[in-house]
Amino acid sequence: TTAPNMLEACSYDVIEEIVGIKNSLRPGNEEVVDARRLDPVRVSDCLVRPSPLAVKYIRAGPPVPREIQFEKFVDDLYFGGNTDREARTGRDFVSYVFRGHGLCTDPLKDLETAHGGRKEKSDGTANAPGHLLGYEVITEVDELHCVCSGTPPDGKVDKRRACGILSSLYDPMGLLLEVDMQGRFLWRDICKVAKDWSEVLKDKELLERLRRWLFDAQRQCAGMGTQRFVDLHNESLVVSTDASSDAWGVDVRTSGDTSNSRLMAKGALFPAGQVTWSIPRKELVALHHGLKYLQSVSSYLPIPTVLRPLQAPLHGLAPQYKSRRVLLLCDSEITIYRLRRQSNDRKLPAPERRRLEEIRALCKELDVVIRHIPSELNLADGITRANVELRRSIRVSEVLKVSATSTVVYDHRESPIDDTESEDVRCDDGEFKGSCCDVDHEDKDSISPKGCAVGSQTEGEEEKLERSRHVMVVNEDGINLPDLEGFAGEEYE
Repeated sequence: TTAPNMLEACSYDVIEEIVGIKNSLRPGNEEVVDARRLDPVRVSDCLVRPSPLAVKYIRAGPPVPREIQFEKFVDDLYFGGNTDREARTGRDFVSYVFRGHGLCTDPLKDLETAHGGRKEKSDGTANAPGHLLGYEVITEVDELHCVCSGTPPDGKVDKRRACGILSSLYDPMGLLLEVDMQGRFLWRDICKVAKDWSEVLKDKELLERLRRWLFDAQRQCAGMGTQRFVDLHNESLVVSTDASSDAWGVDVRTSGDTSNSRLMAKGALFPAGQVTWSIPRKELVALHHGLKYLQSVSSYLPIPTVLRPLQAPLHGLAPQYKSRRVLLLCDSEITIYRLRRQSNDRKLPAPERRRLEEIRALCKELDVVIRHIPSELNLADGITRANVELRRSIRVSEVLKVSATSTVVYDHRESPIDDTESEDVRCDDGEFKGSCCDVDHEDKDSISPKGCAVGSQTEGEEEKLERSRHVMVVNEDGINLPDLEGFAGEEYE
């Protein structure tokens, strides 16, 4: 159990050593510096355990590049660069220093994916798919494919066996999250009928759904790939959040030429205590989850970095991105209106009030602007409905075009709308009225507790106004509502 921790500690010290050597290079225009030209004294100052033998080892090694992009994920090492040569020189030097500390890499696991991938074998046969962080890499097209290692159930299937089949889909980045969500819905139904791990499933419908899920998961893994390259250096993020009656989902991708490639996604089913919540509250929860998700991985994205307590910053060789404003899309207008009307928070229940406060703080911290998008263009809609076809039917270019014209926006840089302010509403006679208008709310003709109406002032004016215009109703969130007369209770909400 201590092996990963010891490897992490050792590799961190080695990286600090490499950063010191790179920073000790004298100014120059060349991309790489011959190791024999390194200053022995400066090299010695950078080493973890300096010695004449260690200095000699470094100076006898490959050239030292001025720019190195390197990232480690426990025992997986990534070497990047703006050019093929930059990536290769960085790999050669970093690997050489690691070998000097006894941390050797297996040549069989050396996966070169730049510019068409690995060459064919000597006998002319194609290479088998490589593996990268648990994903299959099809080097010919530079795509990542999820892996589903489950085997079809035969004979009796107990709850433990069903759990193993549903867990056989490995997709930590959420590239095929819609299929995983199908499995979660199925697992919830299995847990309703089977309480003990050794209990055999007798429901034929559940067993058939389990077989169909495994077949579909393996088919989607083989046929649906995701482009590995996503240009985080030059493109900003587009985040979509959505909630249904049963689940919430978050989709993250970029805004440029690689926008069709999902960067990452996350979703889950609502727990039993939240199933009965209203859709507006669930949409608020989804939005909150989306921002917290961004915050948790902010070190690796082109957004301001926010570290958790006791979280170490990235090492000096990790890719660094310029912070850009994030566009977050959701299909809940009421959520955006509530964010804009901070003074209305006191009228809301504590769970909603608390999340609204956190969302505003996260938007300011991560520089996020929230825009409304129609449900049919919500990229996270397929996650909450566990439907892959919904994701395929949406054109990202159309989403970005429609979002640019959206007028329902929450921008943390703008001043919040107070109760004394109003959003203009045009009445039938062409006159502008505010959302709370110029109405005396103590007047008996004015308003119900859920909204504000333009009431009559005198009996003579009442008949004239009734003939010229209908009653305009605006709820407490500032949203124009149709005539709600005749609705009561949950229908009104």
